[in-house]
This record gives sequence, structure tokens and C-alpha cells, in this order.
Amino acid sequence: MAVTTDVERIKSILSNRLTPKWFEEAKFGIFVNWGLFSIPGWAPKSAPLPELLRQNYNEAQKLTPRAEWYWNGMRIEGSPTWRYHQDVWKGCPYDDFRDAFAASVESWDPMSWAQLFHDAGARYVVLNAKHHDGFLLWPSQRPNPKREGWQTSRDIVGELANACRQLGMQFGVYYSGGLDWTFDADPIHGGQDMFAHVPAGPEYANYIVSHYRELIERYSPSVLWNDVGVPDVPELFPLLYFYVTHVPEGAINDRFIPVAPWLHWLRRGPVRTVASIFGRLRSSDDDKSRSQPQALIADFRTADDTSLPKSPKRKWEIARGLGNSHAWNRAETDTDLIGGDALVHLLADVTSRNGNLLIELGATDTAALPESQCARLRSLGDWLKTNAEAIYGTRPWWSRAEGKTTDGLSMRFTAKPGMLYAVLLGTPAKDSVTIENMPPVKSAKIELLGHGPLQAATDQDGDLTVAWPPGLAKQPAYSIKIVLEEGEEI
Repeated sequence: MAVTTDVERIKSILSNRLTPKWFEEAKFGIFVNWGLFSIPGWAPKSAPLPELLRQNYNEAQKLTPRAEWYWNGMRIEGSPTWRYHQDVWKGCPYDDFRDAFAASVESWDPMSWAQLFHDAGARYVVLNAKHHDGFLLWPSQRPNPKREGWQTSRDIVGELANACRQLGMQFGVYYSGGLDWTFDADPIHGGQDMFAHVPAGPEYANYIVSHYRELIERYSPSVLWNDVGVPDVPELFPLLYFYVTHVPEGAINDRFIPVAPWLHWLRRGPVRTVASIFGRLRSSDDDKSRSQPQALIADFRTADDTSLPKSPKRKWEIARGLGNSHAWNRAETDTDLIGGDALVHLLADVTSRNGNLLIELGATDTAALPESQCARLRSLGDWLKTNAEAIYGTRPWWSRAEGKTTDGLSMRFTAKPGMLYAVLLGTPAKDSVTIENMPPVKSAKIELLGHGPLQAATDQDGDLTVAWPPGLAKQPAYSIKIVLEEGEEI
């Protein structure tokens, strides 16, 4: 199919797209980080990166707890990762991890991963086809011009895509369009450096455009998940148009942000100092630090590690590791990961606020997913077997996202046409539950998902009281379903 070069017409077509319905309704996905960085699999244990940016903006990437940034950290003399690399790996080149990674790939079983994700309740899966180190997880016809053999011979992207689709899940690709340390070898120290390290010039721009076209043509990804912007090139909008014509129900994230070449000036002393001041001020402003620069074309907004403060009308997604690293970090123990109950609560919270939860997992140096991660996914999947109706396919209750009982138990609200769900974030301790400040409900059709009808009544203060069944086991959350009469809205 010929791709039109009428950029203004393309912008109009793309900007008027609706977020694909499947993505709106999916609510829960899995992101897998796997690559050469999985061989050392290490980062210092520190605060989450958004918090680190507020605490130490100029050194945040130097101190990052994210193990996928290993190559960056090992090049900064005196950094925690540099010291670890000297002690454990004797300062070997990052390239030396290729043989060990290739050996781990030989034993990899994509279907075992896909089955775990399916059983956990994930509706879509995203794989990092290329992370910031530039190493490709598919046998590309456009190899890296800076590093010979900088890709896998086994088609990891294609095999995981096939396994996920066999089990009914959508499959998407992550691609680091903004950073590639094979094209720009200078290490990144702090937040102000990020966009200054997007490689400039036509060689890199043509390289990533050809990769995106190859990924689209070969794998038809349901999600196109870019990171850290893209070079400011005229081919960007024709590329996205090519994607939506090839994959009409594909979803585009909001990080296809053109980065102007002049931002390289941010590396220079005086300019870097001024950028640092503004960056620190932005990171200390909670609302601004949670937001990304606005892309001209996007089907959903992307947040890292922290959820947005309100229920935005526009669809969004939070990408969040189970720990502070998004890839496997051998320094993190089970107690450093989010607990099973808290993971259920996070899914309910994000869903109530019009978001999707994208949990980031990291494969180990043996191509395994750590049991500590798998156990949390299985726990979430067990909860969803009973409570799926209150999550998938819902929309926010625009009146409010959250509430509480008179006993102080927090809850989150979701809705469908003719139905309202109140997800209790815990197990009530008494024989009745009273939800504060509910509008009058005419219908008496109220039930506890998985347990049947509940007796309920609304008092004159607007509180809704339901009888709680005796003997229910402690659970991370319970979901109360309120079925409205025809035409009734609350």
C-alpha cells in the first residue's frame, strides 16, 4: 500500500481516531523486559525513579533502580552499577553478555510465558523489541550499523506474538525510538539529559523508521509503544498512518514526540544548568511530574510508576514494575515487590480512573520469570476469576472514582450500562456494610460477585447498607454489583 505524503491530511485522520474499543475494555496487560541487561540483572536498591527525580534530579539516572539501564550505569565511573560491574564482572564490555544471552534464549519457552499471562487475566502483552541498549529481539533485515550481530537469531518477538494470540490475547511491541546507546554512547546522568541524548541526523531516523515498518509488516502489533520520543523527521506521520491502515484496531501510545536536534545543547554547561533548574521545579510539582509532554497523535496517555491524580476523560495507561526496577533485578527480594493484595487494589484503582494497568515483568539470566513475580500474577488471576465483571469492559463512574464505608473501608467504583460496581478494598469485619453518600437506588437487585444476592436498604442520609454474608474468607477485595432499573442512572 502506498503511503500518502500529505502530512496535514494524515494528521487530521490520525487526530480524529477513537481509542480502539478492545484497548478501552482490556484494563490489564503485561509488559516483558528481556535483553542483554538480563545477564547481569542488577541495579542498586533505591527509591522509585519518579521519587528519585524529585530527590536528586541531576543524578537520577546514575542512581536508578532500573536494571534495564545497566549499560548506562556501568559507564559512569563511581556509580553503584559501575562498582558492581567492576567487582562481579571485572569491568568486561557490555558486548560480552551476548553469548550468555544467546544461550538463555535457546531454552526459552514462549508458550509457558503466554499461559502464565493468560491465567493471570492479562488481555494484552507488550514486549520490548528494542530497549535503550539498541539490541533487537528479532532477526531484523536492517541490522545495527554500529554493532555487528546486535540482534537475536531466534525470532523472540514473533514467537511470543504467536503464543499470546493463540490464547486470545492482543500483542504489542515496545521500541525505544528516543534512546539508542549504540548511536549515542555518552552516559545519561540526570533527568535533564534524556531528550538531549536522542540521536540526531538522518542515519538514526531512517534506521528506526525502517524498524517500525518492519515490525508492523511482520507482526501487525496491536499496540505501538514508543519511548523517549523520536527524531524530528517528516516520515513520522506517514509511518503512523501506515500503521493504522495496516492495523486498523492498533493503539498508539503518547511518546511519539518529535525531538528537535537543538536539544543536544542541553548537554552543555550553562544550558544544562538552566535545564536542571526547570527540571527540578517540574519534578517537585506532583501534577506536572506525573504528566508527559503531549504528543500530537496518541490513542492513550502513558504514565510511569504513579497513577494520575484524577479520572481523566482521555484513556491512559500506567506502566509499573512489581518492584522499583522494570527488568529483573537480582538485588530485589520478595519483600521489595508490591504485595498481592496491593496489586489487586492497584488494578481496581486504575480501572476506576479510566486507566489500564500494564505490569512490567523482567526475565532472568536463564530466560525464566522469577517465582516471586509469577506468584503475584497467579494471585491476581485468582481474584479476577470471581471479580472480572467489575473490571473488564467497565467505564468509570464519573460521579466519583472512590468512596468508603462507615467503618472506613476504602472502595473503588466502576460502571457499565445499567450497572454500578463498588469494589471493597478488603474484607468487612461486621455483618453489614454501609456505603456512604450513595444516591437513592430504586432497584433491590444488589449482589456480591461470586456469592449471590444481598439484602440492602438506603437510609435518609443517602447511605446504602447491605447485609454481609457470614463466614466469608479474607480476600484482597470484594465486588458489590448494583443492577439499576431500566432507564435509571445514578
